[in-house]
Amino acid sequence: MDGQRMSPLNSVNEAGGRLRTVPGRADIFRSGIADLPGSGLTWQVPFHDGATYTIEVAEPFCDPGNLALLRSGVSSDRRLIVWDSNVPPAWHDAVRAYFTHHGVTADFIAIEGGESCKTLETSTRLVSAFHQRGLDPGRESIVAIGGGALLDVVGFAGSIFRGGIPVVRVPTTLLGYVDASVGIKTGVNFTGGKNLLGTFTPPHSVLLDRGFFSSLTGYSWTGGFGEILKLGLGCDKTIFEMLERGAPSFVRTRMSDDEGQALLYRSIDVMLRELSGNIYEGDLTRTVDLGHTFSQAFEMGDSAIGHGHAVVVDLLISSAISVGRSMMPVGEFDRLVALTADLGLPLAPPIIDLEAMWASLLERMQHRSERQRTPIPTEIGYCEFVDDLSSAEIEAALNRVLAARPRK
Repeated sequence: MDGQRMSPLNSVNEAGGRLRTVPGRADIFRSGIADLPGSGLTWQVPFHDGATYTIEVAEPFCDPGNLALLRSGVSSDRRLIVWDSNVPPAWHDAVRAYFTHHGVTADFIAIEGGESCKTLETSTRLVSAFHQRGLDPGRESIVAIGGGALLDVVGFAGSIFRGGIPVVRVPTTLLGYVDASVGIKTGVNFTGGKNLLGTFTPPHSVLLDRGFFSSLTGYSWTGGFGEILKLGLGCDKTIFEMLERGAPSFVRTRMSDDEGQALLYRSIDVMLRELSGNIYEGDLTRTVDLGHTFSQAFEMGDSAIGHGHAVVVDLLISSAISVGRSMMPVGEFDRLVALTADLGLPLAPPIIDLEAMWASLLERMQHRSERQRTPIPTEIGYCEFVDDLSSAEIEAALNRVLAARPRK
């Protein structure tokens, strides 16, 4: 497994801006583009036959002098915006004013975000709205502004409308920023299955602005730390250590300082490094699946918690399995428990349902070609894969998690 360890970030200075290769990959880079008004740090992400999409820091997002939003997507005098109604109205007004300033008509469709919007019904309603408005995929595009769930469902609807219409993603939650907006998967839940329907469809582009974080409360804010913690625990020790140093100040500052910015950028770097070369998931042994083996047991059903929190509980259980196998030192597990508490994340599942946890594993096996391929952290920043988990072992790990207490 040594070949899967992270290599350090390598910085290179070039004329016209900064260039930093994504760790372990020479084909993905991020740069500052100096000659485009309103342009910030930009990642170029390859996905097929030399084609790329961009992820761009576009702060401040609604400043009329910032042209990132105007030039995103397909240029036209009309923009259809699918809007997460959970986002404060002031942002809605600012986006409308932005497009008005630039002579573009903004047409809004409001949807309440969150996991409940990820349905086939929502997708078909969106497709009907696209059709009724006469959208032309060759000349127009959609701007999706909202949390990760909204980005997923709009991406799916866009991918099936007339063979696909370009979608610009604008994440407004931390989870959307570091996870849902970065890759090319779209999806909705169906017949009780998480993301059972979906496509691999890259966005036209992604625009990032931390300003959305200032209004987030509760899970809509803390849930994103689950995916960042996943990257730190399973892929990159530096991220874990950055979280240890910054928690709980990251929760308080909403990533508005330089330390928060650095954590966000490294999280995107590492996520892209993990996805690159396997963005269509031809290889099902994926480190980024850490935290996604048992999580469905906690995020689907009557006592469901949000995806990011479910991932955290999965991380704790997976790490406890590793301790039980003498793969992870107890001290590393204790660090995870302490950091989880410092970030205000759950230390235990909302309900104890071993049958649901086993069913979640079996469902994941269907996706992983009938093998468990379960990522297990063996030390901070690194994990291995196992294929022989038993229900008794999962029960023992759950008991370890329930008994865990953060050190004082």
